[in-house]
Amino acid sequence: MKVAIDGQVYHSVAESNGEVHALDSALQKSLQEHCQSFSSLSLQSFAISILDTPVTTNSSVKVTVSYTDFRYTWHMASTQRSVPHAAIVAIRNAYLFGIALSRNLIFDHDQSCELYQSQ
Repeated sequence: MKVAIDGQVYHSVAESNGEVHALDSALQKSLQEHCQSFSSLSLQSFAISILDTPVTTNSSVKVTVSYTDFRYTWHMASTQRSVPHAAIVAIRNAYLFGIALSRNLIFDHDQSCELYQSQ
């Protein structure tokens, strides 16, 4: 994965038992090189759904990811034509939400955002 943060480009590679977790792990490596506070974000689960019937190679897929910072848990989803593209968009949005949450930029949430206090 290649990520640009504050004008600096980071390259990272990660292996896992699935492409969603591998993308998350690679992004986590790049972000930790830039800022240690990202280590508190953790992928809890992900789901992949095929949205079109009949199923074809051009079917829309939805990837939903759940993250926690061990205080809150939140979910993000993305619908695209490929699993990797949907996964990276959902993961990116989950990290952006986690960053905003850690900087107290989220004061209240609307009904489109599911935010749960961790037990």
